[in-house]
Amino acid sequence: MKNAKSHDAQDDEQRQHVDPLEIQQLAEEFASCRKLLLALGDENRQHLIIEMIGIGKCSGVRVGEITERTHLSRPAVSHHPQILKGAGLVKMRREGTKNYYYFDADAKAMNDLLHMLMHAKRIMEDQPDRSCAK
Repeated sequence: MKNAKSHDAQDDEQRQHVDPLEIQQLAEEFASCRKLLLALGDENRQHLIIEMIGIGKCSGVRVGEITERTHLSRPAVSHHPQILKGAGLVKMRREGTKNYYYFDADAKAMNDLLHMLMHAKRIMEDQPDRSCAK
């Protein structure tokens, strides 16, 4: 039984060691995704995305349509698509004086985000349960 306990302790010790270079790489990946994470992290923008999806127009939606379906003011609704656009989640098409916003996510930004999340998941899965002190 003593060997089993010492073997478990050895496994935990090996699992606790994460290469500092790998942690640095993960930090850099996280930093490169910051703009996208900030855009998605705002509750109002999440609501706006849900409403844009709910409207279901692939050709795009106007700010007025979104405003009618949200609790946000028109200036606020106008502001948020610009942030989503800057993060590479939304594009805008102009017809005369009308702007239509539609989802067309930057594939590289989305792939970078997915890669960073999977990398973080791999690191966490390699760690022992740290929820209680030993």
